[in-house]
Amino acid sequence: MISDEYLSRMAREITMNVPRKESLVPVNAETTKYWNRLVKQIAKIRADGHIVEIPFETPSVDLVDPKMIVEIK
Repeated sequence: MISDEYLSRMAREITMNVPRKESLVPVNAETTKYWNRLVKQIAKIRADGHIVEIPFETPSVDLVDPKMIVEIK
């Protein structure tokens, strides 16, 4: 299974048009499979007229003030 860190980095690099050979994610059969899948998904999102925005930082849940959490029913 590929790590979340690799998936996140690949999504960011793809949206920034970084060529696969210049990616900081190691090239192997598994990462290439996910890279190709993300390329297709991001292209489809863009073709449908949407904007792809990948967060560059995911905040830790531990840093969230518990008073800010709202339960959705």
